[in-house]
Amino acid sequence: MWMRFADAQACQFPPEFAGVWKGNKFTDLTITGTQFGPLTFHSRVFNYECYLNEGSRYAIRSPEFDFGGLKFRYYICLNLTTSPNNNDVIYYYIGTENDPNYGNDPVISSAVSPNLTEICTKTTETPASEYNVLLKQGWENRLPVGSCPTHLQAKFMANFQNTTSQNENCTDFHVDGCNAEQRELTFNYTKCELGISSYKCVTSMQGDDNTTYTTLYTDSVQRQENPYVPYSCLEHMDVNGTLMITHYAGICGGVPSESMVLNETGETPAAASQ
Repeated sequence: MWMRFADAQACQFPPEFAGVWKGNKFTDLTITGTQFGPLTFHSRVFNYECYLNEGSRYAIRSPEFDFGGLKFRYYICLNLTTSPNNNDVIYYYIGTENDPNYGNDPVISSAVSPNLTEICTKTTETPASEYNVLLKQGWENRLPVGSCPTHLQAKFMANFQNTTSQNENCTDFHVDGCNAEQRELTFNYTKCELGISSYKCVTSMQGDDNTTYTTLYTDSVQRQENPYVPYSCLEHMDVNGTLMITHYAGICGGVPSESMVLNETGETPAAASQ
């Protein structure tokens, strides 16, 4: 028996989502009023369409494809939100559980029209730190002044707490967020014989406690072995007046990582400009 898809109610992405995007998980995709893609899951490449929407949750679906004499689609649940201060940045969570039957990809496959609950199958809330980002084409030319968090807009001496990804003999280095427009952080590893790396502050998110998560981006290949190219994440908090930072490759919570303690040198952007 052939089973056909029921027509879904009209689903539209908001106007600010329209454009060409790249990201740390989904790369080189285009969003229109109804389309999102191309995406590759289980070796199939499709442009997905907006299927169902509830608040910031969107269920998207692939075109029909034949399998075993039936017409199927892939469905994925995404929680999509633009950054509060920058419409050039979307941060998102995937709300569909990974399925080992589909290469551990976060999709469901169905020959009927599932509802939002059947597509958004994750039963536990994703930690706030584990967001992914999409950056709109040309975003780097429109990055707002002061995109780095205020407490990082200074010069610091830093000491490693662990050396997962750095030279074990390196005991200190500099972090500089004191540039004129507070858009970048510069990590000076010269004493570690690893050179200098600069990262743009893309967006920040406040965690449930005193923790802030900041996505960093660099398009430079300054060190081929640098695990923080192009996307990385800083997890930072103030502990009794001391700034504690963990630097993750990709999203916060990923690996490898380095932890450090930052101590201000006393120089701020205002002082640096005098």
